[in-house]
Amino acid sequence: MELIEISRNHYYYKDDFDVEQLLKIKDQMENTLDLKVSDPIIAGLLEKKAVKKETDSSGMPVLKDLDDQQITVLARTALASFKLDEQELPNIITEMKAYRLFHNRCTDDNIEILQVYTHERIIATSYKDPVKFVLRSKLTGIQTKESSDMDELLKAWGL
Repeated sequence: MELIEISRNHYYYKDDFDVEQLLKIKDQMENTLDLKVSDPIIAGLLEKKAVKKETDSSGMPVLKDLDDQQITVLARTALASFKLDEQELPNIITEMKAYRLFHNRCTDDNIEILQVYTHERIIATSYKDPVKFVLRSKLTGIQTKESSDMDELLKAWGL
């Protein structure tokens, strides 16, 4: 249930699951099998995330140590998971490589990477065009121009 909630409310994925029916089945299984009922935690986490800025500046640091082949595998997994068209794969790969480059070259915690959303924020349209970013100083609020070229953005700030 919580994975469905994440996919819908965080990744804006559209699905055909009947959550009410699934909850009934879950309740029946818990009663029949005498399972300990656990409190859902995802709603609270999503609420906390919503309190943060609309744009996530964490920048996927997990990509920092991945090589090109690993990024391609991860991008293909995302492509399949979100049922995106094959022609969107290069934009997913480029996005992941941009985050990797940022985390490998920028060690200043006062500089954040922000993604510029050019489409409505739903996964189905997120990769139709190359992803654009800006770098912003947390101290001054000054930011770079929008670009899909992370190397260009980093060089603009001497990184």
